[in-house]
Amino acid sequence: MIAWNEAGVIENAIASAKKLSYDVVVVDTGSTDSTPEIARELGCTVVEGGDRMHKGNSRNMAIDGCSGEWVFILDCDEIIEDPVGLRSHILRTDADAIYVRIQAGNQSWLQMRAWRKGTYKYIYRAHEVPVGKGKEEYTEFIIEHNQPPGRWTWKIPYTLDRLLLDAKENPDAARPQYYLGRQYLYMGYTDKAAIHLKKYLTLAPGGWDAQNACIDLATCEPGNRLEWLWRAAQTQPQNKHPWHLLAQEYHNNGRHEVTEACLRFALSIQHEYGYSKTSPADLHDLLARSLWKQARYEEGLTHATTALKLRPGDERLTKNRQFFVDKLFIHSEQT
Repeated sequence: MIAWNEAGVIENAIASAKKLSYDVVVVDTGSTDSTPEIARELGCTVVEGGDRMHKGNSRNMAIDGCSGEWVFILDCDEIIEDPVGLRSHILRTDADAIYVRIQAGNQSWLQMRAWRKGTYKYIYRAHEVPVGKGKEEYTEFIIEHNQPPGRWTWKIPYTLDRLLLDAKENPDAARPQYYLGRQYLYMGYTDKAAIHLKKYLTLAPGGWDAQNACIDLATCEPGNRLEWLWRAAQTQPQNKHPWHLLAQEYHNNGRHEVTEACLRFALSIQHEYGYSKTSPADLHDLLARSLWKQARYEEGLTHATTALKLRPGDERLTKNRQFFVDKLFIHSEQT
């Protein structure tokens, strides 16, 4: 772990990590609270002098301090859902690196967090990424990421400063351009965001973040929103999120047959690739409303019912389903 003023959350992370390994290394990057003392009291090896302006280097310091055959990366505001099961899997796998699923609210994504020591090292100051070579394995072990409230206040300008340095130091690298563009978008600077997002797409048109770059550009350039959303869907067609966004756009424009087509394709996706941000309940709900606009009430009731089953107790979905029931009752009375 790398830490800076994490006294409020680090205990849970360490407790989780201790079930995975006895050897927990915490690199402190200048905490002014009791973070280092807490980590030491809980049996961690604490390394002082981590570089807060270079997360990649600080993570590498933590890796160098580990004594085991494998390393596992955990943030101070994260918890391993099944550390015992993960440990068992690592001990028997023939892979050199393992991806796990990061769960943050309604968003989830796969990220490499474990590898045999010496096979991968981090690069970049912000949004650091491990680079190396080995046999990689994708798993569904879950890391729960729970960012403490209020952290964005200082994190946004701090991250921007590091991203600007990354872009300057790595002018031909795509990754810093994407995250720099996203950071400017968070800050409301859409013109600056668009410049860097487009540069990312020029450098890595089929990159991992290409879909999200296109979705962000749809926000930066509302006049070209449909064009960017279609490009997002084409970049990673096996992800439901851009199809849902397209369906919402067409629904708002009254083009309900196209809405239906986008949603039915999204619902046909069995194995998602990329970031997962859209729940099936939302897809069935929007499809039901689209079918209502097409006066296809029986089909609409089916999807409204499915949406409510997937999200039981939702007041709006309950009312929406009742609209279909009432409409079909009135129709049957009239005929």
